[in-house]
Amino acid sequence: MKALAAFLLLLLPPVLLSGAVYPADPVIGQISKGNAFLLEAVGGSYDENWIEKNVCPEFRADFAALHDDLAQLLPLTRPLMSERQDGLVLIRDSEKDVTLSVFLCEEGRIESLSLV
Repeated sequence: MKALAAFLLLLLPPVLLSGAVYPADPVIGQISKGNAFLLEAVGGSYDENWIEKNVCPEFRADFAALHDDLAQLLPLTRPLMSERQDGLVLIRDSEKDVTLSVFLCEEGRIESLSLV
């Protein structure tokens, strides 16, 4: 009987055994714990200091020219995050109904960001 119980436990998906089950959002998919750096970034106001702190150095000039609209969006008040295998991070603010797609550079800062 113990052998049968042990065998049945092996059949359970690892996600059920880990205890970490995250809900899904209809827009961004399965919600993850979140990237602490990005959660802090989208929780702050957008200005020159924000760019210096959060964007990869080689992309700062272009980023500033492309994303003046972030001043109206940030800070996000209720961000949900979904991290994909290919490095894409989707961030959705359920209160503002805004979704951002973000890629990070190797040093962990924002490389690209777009509104979805």
